[in-house]
Amino acid sequence: MKAFDSNILSKLILFLENSGAEPAMDSPAANEIKLFSRPESIKTAFGQGAQALIAATDYFEALDSLVHQNKYAIAPWSCARGMIEASSLFAWLFETDIDSIERVSRSLSIRFSALREQQKLARYDDNDAKIGEIENRIKSIEDMARTLGYGLLRDKKNRRIGIGQIKPNITKLVEMQFSSEKLYRMLSGMAHSNYTTLTSLAFTKPAFRNKDGAVIQRAVPSALQISLLSQAGKIYAKCIWLKTIQFGFDAAKVAVLLEEFYDTLKLDDTNENRFWRTIVKT
Repeated sequence: MKAFDSNILSKLILFLENSGAEPAMDSPAANEIKLFSRPESIKTAFGQGAQALIAATDYFEALDSLVHQNKYAIAPWSCARGMIEASSLFAWLFETDIDSIERVSRSLSIRFSALREQQKLARYDDNDAKIGEIENRIKSIEDMARTLGYGLLRDKKNRRIGIGQIKPNITKLVEMQFSSEKLYRMLSGMAHSNYTTLTSLAFTKPAFRNKDGAVIQRAVPSALQISLLSQAGKIYAKCIWLKTIQFGFDAAKVAVLLEEFYDTLKLDDTNENRFWRTIVKT
């Protein structure tokens, strides 16, 4: 079984690159930036999301390449996991039905989470100067957040537990954005080399039996990987569409590209499945 023609993926990526990094004038994103009391905060939120989409694109290209080669039993699943994680962060930041206050709150939570991870690395290296530097950075972000009206987030021992809001864990984000927790947990099992997940998705029992018991050997599950590529493609398409709407890109052109994308993935030709049709008509 062959993977889909990668030319359409290249077309989608080229469209994004040619559309530019800035939202079009009078697009939802541009208006949100213009109207928020601190425009830089909205720009940061969209910038974080755009970076996550670049990561998702990189993972998806790698997934497509690995599946096309039809020789990797395990690696494609980890690429799919990374792609879904990045897509979930992107979609969380680019949601269309939240207001500016919520968008900035989400952005702040991501900034806090990233700085906390940097602190952990500094502690591992016993780098007190770096720890203090990061702590000062966190405090400056928290002070800025308070000027925007966000309250302090503290636990019972008055320890800082977030800024803006407490960032949901990635499993929750995947379910919130794409209702794909089950898929994500399976992919995590592969990434963590869980014995039962590896056995079911990347190994098979040969016809012969060892005298000391059954032997398993690596096997490329082509049909399953094609299905994985299709599922990942549906998530990626939603991200492309979300950025198109928020940044005011050419929705009609994207709709044409997505039709071809879904055709090559052999996904159902229904208005419910091809969600952009109703929106473009409207």
